[in-house]
Amino acid sequence: MKRGGVDYCVSLIPLGGYVLPAVEDEDEFFAIPPGKRIIFALGGPLANVVFGIFLFSLANVLKAGPSLYAIFVLPFKQVSYLIVAIVGTIPQLFTHTDQMSGIVGIVAQGGDIIRSGFASLVVFNAFMSINFTIFNFLPLPVLDGGQVLLTMLEKINPRLTKIRIPLAITGWLVMIALMIYVTTQDIIRITAA
Repeated sequence: MKRGGVDYCVSLIPLGGYVLPAVEDEDEFFAIPPGKRIIFALGGPLANVVFGIFLFSLANVLKAGPSLYAIFVLPFKQVSYLIVAIVGTIPQLFTHTDQMSGIVGIVAQGGDIIRSGFASLVVFNAFMSINFTIFNFLPLPVLDGGQVLLTMLEKINPRLTKIRIPLAITGWLVMIALMIYVTTQDIIRITAA
């Protein structure tokens, strides 16, 4: 579907999303200055942070009523605390793999949260938005963090542009393997419960 000069599509596996600049080929992409490509890559995670702040503001108003503190101060504290907490758990992903959850686990948890009320659902979505921010900053080539890292490395040594495609393919394979693993773990957890 095309609207306002932008092509929109839904993929076979609709997990996540991405935006591509209007370029015809790889050469045109690499002609974009590295600084602009980095800013472009940071747009998605930044949007997730802004959306998380908005959702925490909404949840605070739903729970305690409107106030300047609940709308304009507390959400920034909540997002900052959540970012620190999530980043702090990243090393545990390699030692406590049973704690990871994929789309099946998220949907299962979402069902419980929906029954808890609208404010809980809003907080859950804020948590997911900030989670996506941190996940997108991981230095895998298919994620925004990987794109930023590769662009910075290309700035240091332009010959590294040649390895971008093989690294992206490897990144996709890692992501697919991770998705299969966490989905399997989610199904095992749910069926064992």
